[in-house]
Amino acid sequence: HEVTSNNLFDGQDLAPPTLPRGAKSGWFVRDVAAGSSLRPLTVGKTTLGMRLDGLKTVGGGKIVQGTLRNLTPRDRNVTVYYVERFDAAKPVWWNHIRDGVPATESREYAGLTQAGAGATGQLSQYPFGCVTGTGAGRALGTPPSLGARIARIAFRPDTHLMFLACDLALTAKGDTAKHDQAPVAVARYDVDPDWGFRDAAARFYALFPDAYQRRATAEGIWMPFTDPSKVSGVADFHFAYHEGDNSIASDRRNKILSFKYVEPMTYWMPMAKGAPRTYPEAMKLVKQIATSTDKIAAHQAQAVLSSGSQDLRGQFNVAFRDMPWCDGAVWVLNPSPRVGTSSGLWTKARLNHAGSPIPGAANQPDGQYLDSLEAWADVLDYRPESLRASTQALCFPQGGGRPTLPTWVSVYESTEALSKDLHRHGKLLMANSVPWRFSAFAPLLDVMGTETNMFSDAGEWAPEPDAIMNLRRTASYHKPYLLLLNTDFTKVSYENIARYFERCLFYGVYPSMFSVNAADHPYWENPALYNRDRPLFKKYIPVLQRLSAAGWEPITWAKAAQSDVWLERYGKNYLTVLNSKDTSTNAVIRIDAAKFGSGARSGKTLVVRDVLTGLTIPAKISGSTISVQLPLRGQETRVLSLGLTQLRRKGSNS
Repeated sequence: HEVTSNNLFDGQDLAPPTLPRGAKSGWFVRDVAAGSSLRPLTVGKTTLGMRLDGLKTVGGGKIVQGTLRNLTPRDRNVTVYYVERFDAAKPVWWNHIRDGVPATESREYAGLTQAGAGATGQLSQYPFGCVTGTGAGRALGTPPSLGARIARIAFRPDTHLMFLACDLALTAKGDTAKHDQAPVAVARYDVDPDWGFRDAAARFYALFPDAYQRRATAEGIWMPFTDPSKVSGVADFHFAYHEGDNSIASDRRNKILSFKYVEPMTYWMPMAKGAPRTYPEAMKLVKQIATSTDKIAAHQAQAVLSSGSQDLRGQFNVAFRDMPWCDGAVWVLNPSPRVGTSSGLWTKARLNHAGSPIPGAANQPDGQYLDSLEAWADVLDYRPESLRASTQALCFPQGGGRPTLPTWVSVYESTEALSKDLHRHGKLLMANSVPWRFSAFAPLLDVMGTETNMFSDAGEWAPEPDAIMNLRRTASYHKPYLLLLNTDFTKVSYENIARYFERCLFYGVYPSMFSVNAADHPYWENPALYNRDRPLFKKYIPVLQRLSAAGWEPITWAKAAQSDVWLERYGKNYLTVLNSKDTSTNAVIRIDAAKFGSGARSGKTLVVRDVLTGLTIPAKISGSTISVQLPLRGQETRVLSLGLTQLRRKGSNS
């Protein structure tokens, strides 16, 4: 039948839930496999063979949590919903810190990305969602303690319903692994409508401070693999994080942190050029390697047999790739520390842990580096041992089916274990390729980053969208975020490299370079390239260090008169300003000076300076608002320093 907008809920052909009379919120559940409607969940009562137990409110009333139990003798595919009414007039749905959309259409508003599993195959890109209206604002979020969850947050203006949906596979009652139950929780809190998503982010950080604690205090850029001491005049480039442990002693002398390299979920197995790229051929080879005298390769191959993830047929998940670093088979493994332990073989978790620093040993790296963290995320693992061993809630394939674990969920479990172990010993955890889709990883990591390209094949400026840069900035909060540029540097002009630095300056993220294809002709092994760009590192990185140390704050306390002029705040002393247009403009910035400690009551006023030039910028004062005008070239970034000075009294020369 034709689906109408009135019969659409959570992106599916479902009638929206109805809250009890007088209720502002409620819990509901749906049996996805059976295609049931949404049914209200009442604590202690059975609904669709399930029961919600132990519901309680914590966190000053802002967090509600409980346990959903399966009371039937069969596996279940379910979605549990927390639903709230939001009645404020003129509602606005917020996609990110710079994108609020008037919710005027009879449809669902949500910021979704691919999840690889679940009722709709989608999940929210952020751990919280936000809607505001006249005089009110509200946010719903997934508490970090829930771990890796496929959760969606959305708002439907015509029904005035805001909801959080969570997909779960519950095994049959009495499952000894206890996957017949799963914790459920929601964070729910008011939001200042004047700041929308920015205020929602600030309150989320305050609600879960441990998840956003900054442990990595080094300020500087990312070096991939190359020994930094081989770079002439290395101090000019301000390296802080070295992907690799091939130069620990010299790194220490140069005050650079070293990280042991691990790719957490794969074994790249080379195959002979003429060998058939088939499953039987790959299995034959992996068994041969597993008993070979090459210990490193043997341990990798054994990990396939002990902890390789499996498809519905029980075959190991494998793909065939011809890449610069390997031509052959890529085995997708489950790195959970609880998988394969009884096999007597090396496991992927054991391999990953073998790469961890050894506390107290000499010349040990400062932490571990996880490469390609979100790679192979959608590969599903049906291996019974994987499901039994998982400490994370199980899920189901899109539309329903046997309980499964998307690879990203198993990688989350491994990352969580590594994070706890490293932090216990005063070490750090760094990761590449995050966040793109899964912001759940952010609380586990100390340093995040990703490889990127901000130029066309011809070397023209092609920056990444503001939306993805905002995701990275918001997920990191005060933690350092690093970029690694993969492009043909011989085609990119010095002027365009400067644009890359300025864009990173605006977002408070560190720029660095890798190679043309993430393997060949590394930038840092070509003096002609890094010497050409040396002045840019010397000019911009010290300013970035000041911004990063101050810490990004979502609420800017300042606004631009023009919508295409963007602002970000760092600590209580810095604003970055970006003209997002290609054409020049005269920006007008209005600053709430009282938030920076200025005003007659304090006896001080705000002085605005351009950090890159050192020049004072003339300002107009009107009450507690200070206005400055900034001429900006197309795509230009300026950094403003905000400092207090004593107010002049009439008749005083001071």
